Amino acid sequence: MRWATRVDTLSAGPLTAGGARWVALVHAVHQLGQALAEVRVPATTVLSTVAVLIVWWKPRLAMAFTFAGGLVAIGATFPVTANHVFLGTVASLLLALLDARQADEARQLQRSLVALVLLALFHGGLAKLAHGAWFRGQTLAWLTMVRLDVRAALAPFLPAETLARLSALVPAPGAGPFELSGPLVLVSNVVWVLELVAPLALLGCSPLAHRARWLLPGLALSLQLVAHEWTFALLLVTLGLPLVAERKQPRVAVALMGLAGLLLVAQLHWFATPPWLLPTVFARGGPR
Repeated sequence: MRWATRVDTLSAGPLTAGGARWVALVHAVHQLGQALAEVRVPATTVLSTVAVLIVWWKPRLAMAFTFAGGLVAIGATFPVTANHVFLGTVASLLLALLDARQADEARQLQRSLVALVLLALFHGGLAKLAHGAWFRGQTLAWLTMVRLDVRAALAPFLPAETLARLSALVPAPGAGPFELSGPLVLVSNVVWVLELVAPLALLGCSPLAHRARWLLPGLALSLQLVAHEWTFALLLVTLGLPLVAERKQPRVAVALMGLAGLLLVAQLHWFATPPWLLPTVFARGGPR
């Protein structure tokens, strides 16, 4: 229970039934946007739409619908299912099972949602460390080759010859080297170090814990300045809504839903977006 009580110190206060309803509402909107713009499986879209329509009156039932939609999405996209689809599905299950009207279950829900944010960040850093493809900037170099948005974002910081070399490469055996030099190597390593250290620091340092409501969302969003996985970032911020004081939760929730709406219309290309903003993959292939 020691770690559970440390997670409690990150929050501004106990999660109430009203706070859980706001989390469910934002999550339902987020999952519907993800269904429309990314998953694009009709059954998931239908289930997510029903969830949005009933979530304010029946939040746990709505979360059961989003959970079912998540299972459908996982089944339809496996084995290339995005990590945030798994994470969103787990969050839906927690919000469906735990009744925030009961004090003990509300406490468990609050701990679980915040813990998911910490674990997601830590897991990201651990995976980067285990794979070793961030030490010399290999991942950023590869993404510069196969993703137009990453190339546009990194172009101002790359030497012209490095950018030209990576732009000319193709994803084929023998291509490379996929490495960077200079400040971007430092940036590459700072990313995984931050993902590993920040969750532990927030749990272990009381002065930092009181600032978690700003540090965690800030970290979740700043890590996407190159990756542009905004759906994932908004999901993490939504799960961190219990960190916010209850009186501020409605305003933060409305802001998050507005951001989710902007992201959706951008993903659907309803208005022009800068080339560095959203994930863009070459027609010849490459990782998303």
